[in-house]
Amino acid sequence: MGIRGFVPCRGPFGRGMAVVVLCAYTGGYTELGGGEEFLKKIRSDLEYKRVVPAIVKRGPKFKREQLAEIKSDDSGITGGSLLEKILERFRKSEYNQSAAALIVLDDTDCRMQDAQKKYDASKTRFIGKIREINPHISIIFFFADPEIEIWFYYDAKNIFHNNVQLVRQLNKAFDEYRDEGWYYDASKGSCAKKYSEIFTHILNEQKILYSKKQDGSDYLRKASPFAIAEKDREIYKAIRALKSIKIEQNH
Repeated sequence: MGIRGFVPCRGPFGRGMAVVVLCAYTGGYTELGGGEEFLKKIRSDLEYKRVVPAIVKRGPKFKREQLAEIKSDDSGITGGSLLEKILERFRKSEYNQSAAALIVLDDTDCRMQDAQKKYDASKTRFIGKIREINPHISIIFFFADPEIEIWFYYDAKNIFHNNVQLVRQLNKAFDEYRDEGWYYDASKGSCAKKYSEIFTHILNEQKILYSKKQDGSDYLRKASPFAIAEKDREIYKAIRALKSIKIEQNH
């Protein structure tokens, strides 16, 4: 492959080298379809290569506008199971020794709250195993807390073209959700209430159809990471970590 952490690429000024960043997304179509463009708004000068989820091989009649299909083993994968799958794929990746960073984009499903000890232990083991393979790699977590739709709410004015009535309803619903549903329910293994269901209901009331598979990736491509970071300090820290990756000038 050549120089550590770089792969050949062609840009507007001719052939050069790009720093490789490996990406792993929770097993959903929103992240699969929009994750890379979302990250490119932070750093467009990196070479993003997805390790999870895997997609079904496209046949000769596949049209570019068609959605890729996630392989069944990776569909819906999240939390500790996602970390295990990433480690498995990372070990097999041709870039595992040279990638500058590994990005994990996942929903928290309220695991970041007081019932998170088991997940924290899985995360600590995961980081240790990755660093055994590549001691110098940056591991950056972009957690949508509690679900990816919360990002769409944080940047609603932009995504929904300053639809005042919709934004007002989303604000009211968020306040109620924060007080009543944003906590971990051990019996469900997730949040007591699904924010995605509340978000979808409000959009439907406004005659806006929403499907994670059809519309979620479009919203994620539109979303501003920097607007989200104003509301979520963990995203702010993840953005800083991604922006701090250095590109060697002499290669």
